[in-house]
Amino acid sequence: MMTHCHAAKQRVCGFMGAVLTFGMTISMLISRLESSCIDALQGVPGRYKGVGGYESLVSFSPLVHKTKPPHTLVLGTVPSINSFDRGQYYATCNNAFWHIVGDALGHRRKEPDGGWRNKNGSSIRIPDFIQSNLLYPNGPYMDYASQVEEMLNAGFAIWDVLGTCDRIGATDSKIKATTARPNNIREFCTKYPSIRKICFASGASTATYFRKFNKEWLANTDAFTFASNNLTQSVFSKYIKNQRIYQSSSLESATPMKRRQKSLKVEGKEDSKESTQSPIHLVVMYSVSPAYTRPWKNTPEAPEASKYMYTDKRAFWFVEAFGLDVPNTRRHFEG
Repeated sequence: MMTHCHAAKQRVCGFMGAVLTFGMTISMLISRLESSCIDALQGVPGRYKGVGGYESLVSFSPLVHKTKPPHTLVLGTVPSINSFDRGQYYATCNNAFWHIVGDALGHRRKEPDGGWRNKNGSSIRIPDFIQSNLLYPNGPYMDYASQVEEMLNAGFAIWDVLGTCDRIGATDSKIKATTARPNNIREFCTKYPSIRKICFASGASTATYFRKFNKEWLANTDAFTFASNNLTQSVFSKYIKNQRIYQSSSLESATPMKRRQKSLKVEGKEDSKESTQSPIHLVVMYSVSPAYTRPWKNTPEAPEASKYMYTDKRAFWFVEAFGLDVPNTRRHFEG
């Protein structure tokens, strides 16, 4: 009888232990999930597990010099997987951004500790069409922190259009549009009124999200001027047309001095002395993303044309973002 009682007691204890263990496991999982959700809700930058294979993303804080007013805001869409994992803007080595920055500011991007890695953690190398065209192949080398410091010292600020979104993979095309929530770019530009140019680093996709979330701002015909390249004209065509109609009707009844001021606004050449607040110049850039290859692939000269991808992107960035002469190369294919 005692044996049976002992066995029964063991079974009950075992069952209770299993229930307790299961309960603790569930509690730990809930705790971790709650912690992850709290981090996401509190705006802690990172990748969080979402629903249906999506990841919920919280973008980085803006990079801006503490004392030097920025003149240009560089906007991406949202960080890539590699960028999130490293905690760095434009971290992938085949992304052209920091290579172009190095060529513009006189240094070379330094390989990070542990080498270059893709989003899966596998070792990769800088593509030859970038490597063979760097202007400072022998350095001086700069790590990420030093490059950021140089960029901010040169008067640039860096941020993303989206504050949060859900995405599968690493490209803008995989963002679930209904989940996208913007950063307050207008408020940022109000805080830093020295900003006179916005460059959309990831091209049309970045600019399209900016357009979606800033319709009221864009509707102000005095707020912006627009670059003349095809990408900018295409993304902002509605607002460019409205601006021209407004400026044309206003010029008809304006005095000669006012007429000149309005003409300069349309051309993006307004003297700051003639206005308390000059318009911000918008430029949809050749995307620095390695996924942006269309102009070099959709040509009879492909695949030979691919060798010009980096130099063409750099040429555009030198002129439009840095105000520099194109370095011994010409743009071969228009984006």
